[in-house]
Amino acid sequence: MEDLKEDMTSMVKVLNNLQKEGFTTQFKATEEGLCSIDTNKISKPGDVEIKHFYRFEGESSQEDSSIVYAIETKDGEKG
Repeated sequence: MEDLKEDMTSMVKVLNNLQKEGFTTQFKATEEGLCSIDTNKISKPGDVEIKHFYRFEGESSQEDSSIVYAIETKDGEKG
C-alpha cells in the first residue's frame, strides 16, 4: 500500500510541476478533435504536440497504470 501512496505522490508532484510550467488547460477528446475545456477550441491531431509524458505503473496489475501527457496545441494552449 505504501508504494501506491508513493506513486500517487509522484503523480501529484508531476502534475504540480507541469502546472507551474503553464500546462493548465484541460482537454477532452471528441469526434471533431481535441477540445479545450477552457476555450472550446478544437485542435486536429496534426495541431497537437506531446511535449512530455509520464507513466505510472501499478504494483501488481497493468490496469493500475496511468499516463500523464503534457501537450501543446499549434496556437500555444498547454495542458
